[in-house]
Amino acid sequence: MKHIRTQEYHRLVNQSYNLLKKNLVIMIPNVFMLFITLLLSLIFLNVTGLIQIFLNNPNLLLSPAGLLATLMEVLSKKWIYFILYFLIEIDLEIFFVGMKYGMIRDIILKGKTTLHSGFKYGFSHYLKIMSVTIIYYLMMFLPVIILLGIGFNLLIRSEIFGTIIMGVLFLVSLVYLFHITFRLLFVFPVMTFEHTTPLGTFKKDIHYVKTHIGHTFIAWIIFIVLGILLVVIKSPTKLLPEINLYLGIVLVIFLICVEFMVSTWEHIFMFKAYLSGKKKIKKKSK
Repeated sequence: MKHIRTQEYHRLVNQSYNLLKKNLVIMIPNVFMLFITLLLSLIFLNVTGLIQIFLNNPNLLLSPAGLLATLMEVLSKKWIYFILYFLIEIDLEIFFVGMKYGMIRDIILKGKTTLHSGFKYGFSHYLKIMSVTIIYYLMMFLPVIILLGIGFNLLIRSEIFGTIIMGVLFLVSLVYLFHITFRLLFVFPVMTFEHTTPLGTFKKDIHYVKTHIGHTFIAWIIFIVLGILLVVIKSPTKLLPEINLYLGIVLVIFLICVEFMVSTWEHIFMFKAYLSGKKKIKKKSK
């Protein structure tokens, strides 16, 4: 990592925040996603009868074991509703995320954006966004699921040996997740800015990371710091059961708004960091 200038990354973070402040409309896709999730969840709870079960026995919500048993019982009978809910939720989430990426592209390249532009980008690039997203999460979590599945299987057969192996596989999974988030850090900026196929997006991202190790590492650290900030922002929600209902509602709305801002800021930074690395290569080649 040579010639890494702290001021440059400080400038990128500040520029990203300033772009967000001037284009608050970019958070509307998050609002759409939240509204859709709440609406679909209410429909799902209603058609499966879960909402009536919870109203009749609110203490279930305070018992993880009882809640899990109730969910498993209901879903075993009405699994088709869960599949429909999951597919519709994923489809709409992918569209609104794509809409957000298109709007981020606009504000970085043009300094401004509109909802119309976001909708247009989301529709026209939907299949590419869906393909890249599916591949991304398969690469991210499928190996982890397989490793932990092996660990659980061994744990059932032998408690002592299984516990040791489970611990090792858990650590391996953590290392893998850190590694893969680093390697795939710029997948979505590549997808948004470059004319690539879904598989070509991953090839270009991996090549970019290999040729920008220092730059990627610094961007990755900043990405993690902003991610930790999001976790800290969510922590006051643990106080909700202990405070006044109306105060709780105000707190939740405030925290949602702040979370939207920080997560969008994080995305803008990653997209700008990607373009910043490309500019460095162009300058060196001249």
